[in-house]
Amino acid sequence: MIIRRIPIYSHATGTPVPLTSDSFRTRDFILTLPRLDRLIGREQTLLSAEGALEIRLICRTLDIETKDEEMLALRRENCFDLNEEGEWILHTSFTTTTKEGVTLTDTICLPLSLPGVAETPLKIWFNGTWIRILLNGEVINENSGVGDLCLPTKVECNADITVAEVKETSVEVRRESSDTPADFFFPHGFNTSVGDVMTFFHDGVYHIAYLLDRRHHKSRGGKGAHFIAHLTTRDLITWEEQPNIADIEFPWETFGTGTMFFHRGKYYMSYGLHTSRHKSGSFIEPNRTPDGTSFIHKTFAEAYAEGGLPMGATLSVSDDGINFKKAELLYHGAQNPSVYSTADGGLLLYGGYGGEGVYKTDSIENPFTKTESSFVFNGPTTALNCSSECPAFFEMDGYKYLIVGFSGYFRTLERGSDKFVDAIKLGENIYDGLCVPMVAEFENGRRIMAGWIRNQLGWGSAMLQRELICEEGGKLGMKWIPELYPTKQGEAITPDADGVYKLDRRKNYLLEAEVEADENGIFALDILGEGNAVQLRIDVGDKKAQLTDSLGDGSIVDEIDTPYEQAVREGEGKNNRGLVNNYAIPDVSLEKRFGLKIIIRYAIKMRTTVCDIEIDGKRTMILLKPTFFPTALKKVSGDLRRAELCGIKN
Repeated sequence: MIIRRIPIYSHATGTPVPLTSDSFRTRDFILTLPRLDRLIGREQTLLSAEGALEIRLICRTLDIETKDEEMLALRRENCFDLNEEGEWILHTSFTTTTKEGVTLTDTICLPLSLPGVAETPLKIWFNGTWIRILLNGEVINENSGVGDLCLPTKVECNADITVAEVKETSVEVRRESSDTPADFFFPHGFNTSVGDVMTFFHDGVYHIAYLLDRRHHKSRGGKGAHFIAHLTTRDLITWEEQPNIADIEFPWETFGTGTMFFHRGKYYMSYGLHTSRHKSGSFIEPNRTPDGTSFIHKTFAEAYAEGGLPMGATLSVSDDGINFKKAELLYHGAQNPSVYSTADGGLLLYGGYGGEGVYKTDSIENPFTKTESSFVFNGPTTALNCSSECPAFFEMDGYKYLIVGFSGYFRTLERGSDKFVDAIKLGENIYDGLCVPMVAEFENGRRIMAGWIRNQLGWGSAMLQRELICEEGGKLGMKWIPELYPTKQGEAITPDADGVYKLDRRKNYLLEAEVEADENGIFALDILGEGNAVQLRIDVGDKKAQLTDSLGDGSIVDEIDTPYEQAVREGEGKNNRGLVNNYAIPDVSLEKRFGLKIIIRYAIKMRTTVCDIEIDGKRTMILLKPTFFPTALKKVSGDLRRAELCGIKN
């Protein structure tokens, strides 16, 4: 269960007046639109403020093949979730400008099939940073510009639209309980998704901070405009949305990934300022010490005094781990800073781009000093040429681990050692389709990993979580989290006379089975869709599992390379950017008979079906193929024993 936190806005305004050239405002205003259901039937321009704002009513039918930018933008807005043919859409384009004269034109859209949207007068609120569409005070959609709206050259209003100055804004919070699963989590809202996640555990509370995304990184002209949202739980069963850790208050703010940590009685959220994405003005970073080994703290006020905008690593601070306040401090140059408390009371920082390296300090009040001359955890010397994005450090059973970006995986080979090796080169890999995963401790020595699933529209989607298991010699495996196990619904589904399980393409299922490999050590299962198929192939002898396209004719697909095998064969590092279709994982150690579980989730926001696979409680895999909707499961090779297929609650 998730306890949602939904802000409801109310405004004290001036007297609403008809929207004309004389009444047009460039910030701090609310437009009130007429009921849109009375306008459906004819495409039309409701408002044209040339060079500033245009509001249209358009009708579109989903086309997943076209490269047309308008259609791609509408798809990224989730405009066709409820209606694929003849969807009426409120389409708003707006142009903002900075004081330096840099302008940006972007859009914000809303499908009229959303409940209540067409029948209720909507409000469009622009406060200088966000343009938001409100339905009865709730934000239904939002986007951000780079500054104030431009002044229009001419205003033509063809509908009953009024404008009012906003004098004061207040917010109340509505709490709602939802049975949305926390192992396939989307934020509240019709076009929201989870970006990079940051996990943390302290004093019995497990925290997940994450970058809340709309439009798959395309907000604010493709620059993201991400803020940091926050989930907590004590038992992994009941989750609660908390106040945002860092809200965007200015149009130059966009936050990057970091970590939460506890230090000297306070909670800190470390994260980056990706200010250069604003592309206007000068960007002020903290100064380095003369020897270049550390950064000198700089306040935002000092950066402003230098005539620029702060960029680099910053913090939000909290006394209770729930209510955070921005420290307005630059303490490092890294724009994806990962900070961890050490056993001696100090702090360890793994820096991504902007300040790559490993740094230490005895206190957050003091500069971090570089401890390694080069950052060896990214670049062409690594197995898969991984990036330096979002380093995630953790310990388990005496071993130390570092996950970096989309494909980097490093660990120690001995308990208590500080010597890391590239585990990918050892034939290990814990990437199963999750992007930029991070790991945190949980009670009783457990370790939980979370990340987001790449999809065809780009960055950000649903969040999935795993529990890590430490095998002999420190090798890591993964399994589903028991507390998040799906609830079965209804009677078990039985196979037909040919042993085929028939599926409804828009429902969710759980397969639990004991399987046995054939005489060649192979078990294969076809997941059949409408006109296409994918095969899960598990080779006990080669210790490899793979998901690949299949003919669906009962034949076993050929073995494919793991990402590292491909890199070795081609003679250069290949960065596996979170693949979730046609990929193989190595080092899957199994007996000939083993357990298999598959969750099949119809994901309306992703316009596809996600298959989450657990192999013998040791390894996991994710299948996500664009517009793939399973209609049947069919054994290809090996034996499928004691199999039960049930519907599950969404």
